[in-house]
Amino acid sequence: MSLEEFLKPVKYVDEQVLRQYTKVGKRLKLDEGRRKYTVGMGLWVTHLMICAPIGRELIGAAELPIRMILNIPDYIYNFEGIMGMIKEETTSENKTIDPIINFYRKHNSVARLPIFTAGIGLIGKCGVDLFNYITKGEPMESDSYNSLIYGIGLLSLASSMYIKEIDPKLLDKQPFYKAAYGWMKEKLIPAPQPITAYSTLEDKI
Repeated sequence: MSLEEFLKPVKYVDEQVLRQYTKVGKRLKLDEGRRKYTVGMGLWVTHLMICAPIGRELIGAAELPIRMILNIPDYIYNFEGIMGMIKEETTSENKTIDPIINFYRKHNSVARLPIFTAGIGLIGKCGVDLFNYITKGEPMESDSYNSLIYGIGLLSLASSMYIKEIDPKLLDKQPFYKAAYGWMKEKLIPAPQPITAYSTLEDKI
């Protein structure tokens, strides 16, 4: 199996997440002017304020360099967009001429889904702990609250990355549930077979 085939499901999931952000972005008109960069900066600042105080408790000393590698390019991307330094708007099918902006986009396209998944996972962990506490009386783990807050911070960073790449062309594609239904219908429901044998009245006499 080639690397491209291996990554194909990951790219598909990433596209579906981007599709949902595109829907929200269109409703909020984030594709107009510099709005997506302004909102992106707000989300980036939210991530920093949430994750910086508790990151070391969850991850340890390695948290700061990891966070800097992940979020500094997105900060510069937001800043240059707000300042009007990004002149060429592109979609997911085209590359920008500016190699620096192209680097930011490539960085975010690789980092956003793992960050989004980690955020959902941490929030889910807190949800499971809370469910067990309510239904079984099991004590909450000491880091459950920190996991929830840090997960929200990661989702803020991932959201900043996603909204800057909202692509209206994705909305023209078939939604995931329709594609899944078509696949299941094709695989699970047998196609009608033509009748090739028949009997006549004479054969029965």
